[in-house]
Amino acid sequence: MSRSARDRQTTTRLHQVSRRAVLLGAAQVAGFGLLGARMYQLQVLEADRYGTLADENRVHVRFATAARGIILDRQNRPLAENRTTYRIAVIPEQAGDLEALLDHRLSRSGRTFA
Repeated sequence: MSRSARDRQTTTRLHQVSRRAVLLGAAQVAGFGLLGARMYQLQVLEADRYGTLADENRVHVRFATAARGIILDRQNRPLAENRTTYRIAVIPEQAGDLEALLDHRLSRSGRTFA
């Protein structure tokens, strides 16, 4: 093979490789551009919608009853007993007037808390 034929073949291969590199680079730029546009849409344009959903999803209350009875020590003295307990969970953003809410709840229960 002559030198000029080899040079032409090398030049053709370089053009093919550089064309592939340009196409792959363009595909990467387009992909990242789509991801960036979607992130902008979610974080800026739809921020209010997802902010509300996140606030509603922030508190998840799940009650689980203990699957046990009374636990006794060697002298049959109770170490742990089952008894009714009361808990009040208040989310300040949703409570409004916190003092009035607590006064109302405590007066309905007939209990006093220190």
